[in-house]
Amino acid sequence: MNRRRPAAVFILIVGAAVSVRSQSVISFTFSPGFQTSASIIESLANGHRAEIRYEARVYRRTAGISRIFGDELVAEQSVTYDARWDELNRRYVVVIYSGRERSFEDSESLLRFLLVLEEYRMMVPKYGNGEIYLMCRAQIEPVRLVPPLTLMNFLVPRFRTKTPWRRTDFRRHER
Repeated sequence: MNRRRPAAVFILIVGAAVSVRSQSVISFTFSPGFQTSASIIESLANGHRAEIRYEARVYRRTAGISRIFGDELVAEQSVTYDARWDELNRRYVVVIYSGRERSFEDSESLLRFLLVLEEYRMMVPKYGNGEIYLMCRAQIEPVRLVPPLTLMNFLVPRFRTKTPWRRTDFRRHER
């Protein structure tokens, strides 16, 4: 069976990187462009949970002979959103990776929040004059299975969609 997936459109906007003592703060917005909005809402209406996980990595370009080992990983973070429908309060609830919760009354505002990692801030060690770049990707599970059913993810890959890594270069702006 040959299924065609729609091409994902993505947005990756990097804000200014601001130096703070021994660390720099970078701010960025990432939208993977998933075409799964209807399946997320349908899954939540059926009583399932949906999960989206964003991964961000900052690399420093290496030069000279050390280039054969690849670029240096400077910082890495991931953000996970776990969404569900709260039937009692008639609201969508999203548990954020830090344990905080947000609730939404309508599906449009839920999807706007879930499908865009907006103005995310990341601390990275000062990198001097070297070139650094940001890599981002997202993974979505419209139907989040509970263990031991998670083994189905290996057998039926349609339960999980991952975007390829998206790269953007940026330079530091001193303030």
